[in-house]
Amino acid sequence: MVSEWNSEVANELDDDLPSVIHIISSSGFFGAEHVVANQCKSMARHRFDVLCLCNDVTSVQDFAAAVNDTTNTQFYTTANQLAPALQQLRHLVKSRSSVPKQCVLHAHGYKALVIAMLASLYFRLPMLVTQHGFTARNSKSKLYNLIGKTICRFYSVKKIICVTDTILKTYQHFGVQPKKLVIVKNAIPIPPKQDRRSEDVNPFKEFGWNYNNNVISFLGRLSDEKNPLFFLEVLSLLIKKDNNIRG
Repeated sequence: MVSEWNSEVANELDDDLPSVIHIISSSGFFGAEHVVANQCKSMARHRFDVLCLCNDVTSVQDFAAAVNDTTNTQFYTTANQLAPALQQLRHLVKSRSSVPKQCVLHAHGYKALVIAMLASLYFRLPMLVTQHGFTARNSKSKLYNLIGKTICRFYSVKKIICVTDTILKTYQHFGVQPKKLVIVKNAIPIPPKQDRRSEDVNPFKEFGWNYNNNVISFLGRLSDEKNPLFFLEVLSLLIKKDNNIRG
């Protein structure tokens, strides 16, 4: 799956800036995918390629649409396997970079990190990593985390972008050099300020809350990684201490 390249807009790109190939294993349009789409959209002078590793193209249609909404990016899919991914990367590096050293590999997630490392070694390209979180649901996940942290510690990754302080501290405790680590917290577009009493923002009316109540919200999908049950436990404790809190 490839987006159409806009030649008129391409002329506005800054060729002195490195082109970036985002590599991500995906099965939907979740947090990491939003981050990739937002980066492509907000850095309009860069040329981006997004290589999405997936076994079901229909599952990443929303992700592809968000990326294709930008004019400086092309979206590709390939099988979620090592050989096809490396083959597609080889094609991208050769076709998108007139000067290969101006190309940067940006890995999102464990599998993408391994593939980016191998491509970085083969093509001698610089490599970035964005760590969106550590999932430790089972022994397999823990092993993946260990492999990823080991690559980040011992391989010449230029920068590891951590989206939370906790992730950065996890890398620090594992012995990753501080100069590699940087925090860039996830950002979302902030809508214009609205009156809490407006009809468009009406949970207060719907739930019978007072407009002076302090409202705490959970923003995330209902999954083990986001731990909504922990949010409910904390909210319950806060309400017991302060009856003015709602959630």
